[in-house]
Amino acid sequence: MDWVAPHQRCLMPLDTRFHISRSLRKTIASKPFELSTDTAFGRVIRACGAQRAGGCWLSDQIIAIFDLMHEAHHAHSIEAWFPGQDRNDEPVGGIYGLAIGGAFCAESMFCRPERGGTDASKVCLCALVSKLRADGYVLLDTQIFNEHTSRFGAEQIPHEQYLDLLAKAIKVKVRPWLESPLAHPFSP
Repeated sequence: MDWVAPHQRCLMPLDTRFHISRSLRKTIASKPFELSTDTAFGRVIRACGAQRAGGCWLSDQIIAIFDLMHEAHHAHSIEAWFPGQDRNDEPVGGIYGLAIGGAFCAESMFCRPERGGTDASKVCLCALVSKLRADGYVLLDTQIFNEHTSRFGAEQIPHEQYLDLLAKAIKVKVRPWLESPLAHPFSP
């Protein structure tokens, strides 16, 4: 299994620098999706892997490890569903990652626009930021900086600075993931 440690690390702000576009705010306000957490972790990680077929880093081994971390309550997901959609069906969007202390390492997200899930992954990201804020997290690692993450206000920092912030963040006590409800993301 390969270990990836980029020279620059991408962090998503958990403060007022987190930016939601006007059009996404309108989408969130219209509440097109019901959101849940840890309802379909396995389906979310597998959908992330399937969406990136060809050059996907999500091997069967990595998925199996994340499944174990999820069972141990260290890996979590947020899922987007259509209102009234059967939870045994496939979600139309989702995001997952690893929680350690006050750090959340977002691994991947997906949406199914062909099924009407346009913006579902973005809504899940906004819900994740809202939850992390409410639960006392201090660091949201999104790993790779790109046009998509930059739209939300993500910033790159040197790997050494990231390791210092991560060492501090994992010592922060936060509210246990399942003890706090998942509220609809902010929509002001």
